[in-house]
Amino acid sequence: MKKRSILLLAAEIIATAYLIYIVSYFFKDSNEASDALASVLVFPHIIVLLFGVIFGWIGYFTRVTGFSLAAAILYCVSAALFILYAMFLILPIIFEFVGYSNQKKINAAQ
Repeated sequence: MKKRSILLLAAEIIATAYLIYIVSYFFKDSNEASDALASVLVFPHIIVLLFGVIFGWIGYFTRVTGFSLAAAILYCVSAALFILYAMFLILPIIFEFVGYSNQKKINAAQ
């Protein structure tokens, strides 16, 4: 079995759980105008986060470190787009960068 970084797996699990949470929270059935405005403001954050999660899972399963690095950068951009919820992305950002480094060492050793 090919070795993979555990930190990449942890980062992807946390980021996926956060993505599910934020989508379900902001896009629940509601007719209030303030909820619609909030959903529009958070939409770029969610889109960038979605691409980060996709790249992260691709990087984890294929062991291609470029995808993991792209996911880490996209998590940073997503956190910058919606600063109020950036605290939920701190762990995935750290885990993704450290996991990227670990995966690079694991790939070089094989």
